[in-house]
Amino acid sequence: MNISFYGATREVTGSCYLIETKRARVLIDCGMFQGSSYADAKNFRDFEFDPKTIDAVAITHGHLDHVGRLPKLVKEQFSGRIYATPPTRDIAKVVMENTVTIMRDDERRESRPMLYGDADVEKTMTHFRAADYSRWVRVGDVRFRFRDAGHVFGSAFIEVEEIGGARATFSGDLGNRDAPFLRPTAQAGTADVIMIESTYGNRIHEDLGTSMKTFEDAIIGTAKKQGTLLIPAFAVERTQDLLYRIHTLKKAKRLPNIDVYLDSPMGIRISEIVKKYPQYYDREAFQKVVIGEDMFNFPGLHTTMTRDESKAINIAPKPKV
Repeated sequence: MNISFYGATREVTGSCYLIETKRARVLIDCGMFQGSSYADAKNFRDFEFDPKTIDAVAITHGHLDHVGRLPKLVKEQFSGRIYATPPTRDIAKVVMENTVTIMRDDERRESRPMLYGDADVEKTMTHFRAADYSRWVRVGDVRFRFRDAGHVFGSAFIEVEEIGGARATFSGDLGNRDAPFLRPTAQAGTADVIMIESTYGNRIHEDLGTSMKTFEDAIIGTAKKQGTLLIPAFAVERTQDLLYRIHTLKKAKRLPNIDVYLDSPMGIRISEIVKKYPQYYDREAFQKVVIGEDMFNFPGLHTTMTRDESKAINIAPKPKV
């Protein structure tokens, strides 16, 4: 087994690894480079391998720096299958479609070229095949399986075996312990080599109880001051995490009556995807669904899908989140 690194090497975006054996060529992720104009330029460079020779792609999770160059791969004659868990497949579609919208705006305002368009995303989606956790997928003389990474909904680390040969594990991004509604990170099997992405490898995150208390205090303090609490949040995972926390606090009657505005069409779409797959929730969250709770909804929640709805938040009465 030969492993080559074509992204996220001495940098934190553009994840892309190529596994080569006698009978298979498999990519692990095909992400977009992000963070600067230099990173943007790297996305337009030719791949350092021939996309036509790739048999399959396995995706760890749906973040842009792990899926963002898949349409470029397809544009350049990749014809194999793209494997991912069902939630990752659905999330990747929303992420790539949103990227096209951003690129289209950049093209209109700044005459910047588009890496790909809507038709390329649609074609890319025809290559996807769902693969659930712990089930082996075989491509030539290679097999791989997805294991729950506990990072974002549907995320995985990937265990790869050359039949009768070496074993490698690709971490993707690993989650924190006790993340709301996500199952714990699975136990990895034996491997000859492990590739670990370590963007936050030197940080210790505060425990769930501490972060929950800080979050609760911020909302209560805002309500007392009749103010506005503005929370920047990634549309994938962080938005759903916040909704779950507010739902939990409101159900426990630990928050005052306060309007909450989810001002993110993409975050709303991702939340609907998460609701589709309760079988991926941890035990506590699954039990809530069984008794009919909507973990991402609560009294006072307003969602904005249009520009006018978003503008109306400015004149909505305080206090608000």
